[in-house]
Amino acid sequence: MIKSGKMGMRIGVGMLGIFVLLAWVGPSIAPYAPDHEQAVEFKKINGITEVSTAPSPPSKEHWFGTDRYGRDLLTLYLYGLKYTVFVPVVIVFLQLFFGVSLGCWAGLSGRRRPVSHQVTGGLGSIPVIIVLYFLLYRLGTDTPVPVIYLILLQGGILVVMGIGPVASAIQQRTEELKGRLSFTVSLHLGASHRWLFRKHLFPFLKEDLMLLFLKNMISTLNLIGQLSVLGVFLGGTIEKVSPTGMESVSRSFETIGLIAQERGALIAGHDWLILSPLAGYLLLLSAWYLLLSAMEKKTEGKYSLYPHL
Repeated sequence: MIKSGKMGMRIGVGMLGIFVLLAWVGPSIAPYAPDHEQAVEFKKINGITEVSTAPSPPSKEHWFGTDRYGRDLLTLYLYGLKYTVFVPVVIVFLQLFFGVSLGCWAGLSGRRRPVSHQVTGGLGSIPVIIVLYFLLYRLGTDTPVPVIYLILLQGGILVVMGIGPVASAIQQRTEELKGRLSFTVSLHLGASHRWLFRKHLFPFLKEDLMLLFLKNMISTLNLIGQLSVLGVFLGGTIEKVSPTGMESVSRSFETIGLIAQERGALIAGHDWLILSPLAGYLLLLSAWYLLLSAMEKKTEGKYSLYPHL
């Protein structure tokens, strides 16, 4: 079990490394500019000029094919990958930073009421996707505001909505650790909260924090996907004219947005519009799942060897 966990960890880290590299250098290796559109193409085959209209399937010129507007899908994927890879990491890091600080403070202060109630109030009983949808609906549609500012605003809302659950979990864990004899002795000797956290809480919270980080990464990616399906794209929305009428498309070319904006592609027989970015998204999600599974196996193995922990 431990060996398989180590192997899963290596594979997950390797896959994430590839995605980070692609996200970092993506725009510099993209074959076209992101605003390059070629809805009609003229090709000479055996001396005969043939006309093809977008979307077009994968070819030598367009490895992932083109979308309804004649844009190269590989280019869009490479330009938007940085948002899919890096933005959720920042969101989850901030959720944990504020959630852990709040949860440890509440646990050390002896607050009986779960701290999540102070963060979310009555919103805590409403599904997060509903709250986020109404907060973010139509936000950034056809606006001159730069994509990065919209992502900061959207990400900030996601951070705030995620602090409560993290704080509640850390508060509960802190209250459990307070029952340890070493903690009680240090507390009676007048140790500060900062010293108690550094010496008595953090060493036991490290694995919990890693598991929380990985679980929140997966849930954040899924949440961004659910919002995209509802027409709320990370980075904003552009209303474009297509052969079938007005369509909502992602401004940032974020991977999940590329999938969601082509919901009708399978019905129309344009499978490549969804399958190419979907494969990339599933591989990224698989990398996080591999890391989570490996971390859970490592934790289970440790506590089976040292049950007193």
